[in-house]
Amino acid sequence: MLGELKAQCMYCGKKLSAKSNSGTKHLHDHLKGCPYLRSKFAPKDKNVTQASLRKDIMDTYMEEKKKALQYMAGTKSRVSIITDMWTSENQKRDATNVIKPETFWSCLQEIQEGMQDHPMGTRYPHGWRV
Repeated sequence: MLGELKAQCMYCGKKLSAKSNSGTKHLHDHLKGCPYLRSKFAPKDKNVTQASLRKDIMDTYMEEKKKALQYMAGTKSRVSIITDMWTSENQKRDATNVIKPETFWSCLQEIQEGMQDHPMGTRYPHGWRV
């Protein structure tokens, strides 16, 4: 509005309210996020939009999916995927582990060897329970 008192950022030139009843919090907040200061002192920090981040993640996912499908198409043996679902102690996060079959079989082999070495007590490698 005409005649309204404005303050101007010394770095980026943005006009901000300078009325006495506006306080100074908005001026302080602007200094924290001033685009000029951010680019000057932290050039690595770039604003990334949610859309560009989503696109990058999806592109990476599709590339990895394509590689996995090509690998599976090239193998003559059967493919078995074993999953293990678990929840953390605080019950806020769920996770799924995908275990390669050769890892699974090597764990079973270790269990079997452990049982032969210690017939009175069984140890379970890698947290496996039988």
